Amino acid sequence: VTIFVGSVDGIYISNTLLLENDGWDGICVEAHPSFFEFLKSNRKSKCYSCAAGAEDRDSCDFYAYHRASYSSLNEHVALSKNSPVGEVNGVMNGKIQVPMRKLDSILEENNVQKIDLITIDVDGSEKRTLPGLTLNKWNPYILMLENSVVGHEYIDDYAKKYGYHTSKTLS
Repeated sequence: VTIFVGSVDGIYISNTLLLENDGWDGICVEAHPSFFEFLKSNRKSKCYSCAAGAEDRDSCDFYAYHRASYSSLNEHVALSKNSPVGEVNGVMNGKIQVPMRKLDSILEENNVQKIDLITIDVDGSEKRTLPGLTLNKWNPYILMLENSVVGHEYIDDYAKKYGYHTSKTLS
């Protein structure tokens, strides 16, 4: 099983579509409601419309950005933080409420036993997302984490805590 967190529409800037097309089973998680609708139609994987966070909640603040990137739970990195709520070219923009799920809950709900790959690209939400994933319970073979917003130190420390090591850093 592969877990894709921050899936956008499942095609645009997707680092996992090729894997799915090659037969890998997966679970996609996308918080942005507008992009989730595209994701459901673009991917074969099971899709969840929620923010990945530290707890299961009916709603949380989410800063939706109409261009996909930089939608975030983190108000300080969200490009929409000063934007009015509404639609831009038919895509939700601004501070909205979305459900939040722990990745642990999603994995348990799907009776996941083995994880080949987890990729998390949540544009600055990592400090709120990673506590909802008990990494040493799941032991994915490959862990791909974006560090461009929260920085190498936070991501490297998190990975090292669970015995993972940096293999490749893209700049």
